Amino acid sequence: MQETEKISLRSEIWQNEDSRYVTPRLLDRGFRYAGQLMEMRIYDLLNIYRINAEVCQEILLMLYRIFNHNGTVDEGMELKMIDQYFPFAEWRKAHRDPAKVSVRDLVMAEDINQKAILRCYDRILKAFYRSGEYDSREYRYASYGEVADRNEQRNE
Repeated sequence: MQETEKISLRSEIWQNEDSRYVTPRLLDRGFRYAGQLMEMRIYDLLNIYRINAEVCQEILLMLYRIFNHNGTVDEGMELKMIDQYFPFAEWRKAHRDPAKVSVRDLVMAEDINQKAILRCYDRILKAFYRSGEYDSREYRYASYGEVADRNEQRNE
């Protein structure tokens, strides 16, 4: 596994996974390293300008493929040779409040696989749209710097 702080969004490793439309959005929003993404709450990532639910999903899957990929399991599940084995109940118990789930909590979960990420992300996304942090009339568009400042104020 590679250290998340060391992978630049301009690196060849990231670019090989990038779908060619995610990185420009991340760089425009002030991100430089994958580690900055990992420490964010998923809700904060969804509140960043030009990162909608689909782009957020692509970011999560890219981070998974780069840092915690379990290709054998993903391929086996795709071919219906392996059943889902991720302990969803335990993960939900440990992360009762979807608003507090960080990108790292999801992407780096033990025994996680691509289908499990998508299923957990779907649950978090539904909770986000029902939460007070999302308002379709007054959507909070922010940059990475603004989110980092807000998080520092919360921690004080």
